[in-house]
Amino acid sequence: MSEETIHLYIQLTDTMTRESFVEEYNHPFLVQHVAAAPSRPARPHSRTTKIRLEDIQLELPPEPASQRENRVHAVRARRSSTPDGSVMVGRTEENDIILSSDEVSKDHARISHDPLQDLYTITDQGSTNGTSLNGERLAVGKPRNLIDGDIVSFSSADDYQFYLSPGFYDFLIKQKR
Repeated sequence: MSEETIHLYIQLTDTMTRESFVEEYNHPFLVQHVAAAPSRPARPHSRTTKIRLEDIQLELPPEPASQRENRVHAVRARRSSTPDGSVMVGRTEENDIILSSDEVSKDHARISHDPLQDLYTITDQGSTNGTSLNGERLAVGKPRNLIDGDIVSFSSADDYQFYLSPGFYDFLIKQKR
């Protein structure tokens, strides 16, 4: 699973212990935070006009955020695209995590892991609209440490919460309540 809805991961907690989940999914996760749709003000009463359905062509807007489920991205390389095993985030198919927003650059950010220190970092790759960590914009090319619960923003697109596998399992359990 590289990108799934949070609902699918929540279902896994019904059959997996924390230890078995961490063993099976021993990598971090980015959980998309879907903003609640703004409430619309009530419209004043208006008159009704009859029209024929066959005369109408509709272009449906994107699904409202309130009806979307949070997406989950596994933070792991899909292929050995980088010599150090870093996970690339961007808009194009060459990336390990693909974000479809036009505000996300083709090669937006890099998430790296230092196995000796068991430390994850994120680095902005010179993206047009920037990367933020907990609301602070990252300097291009300067890695910043990631810890459980950090909020990562790729431009002004959706926010993502970073979790290591044990923290993600705990988050999923809380979502069930």
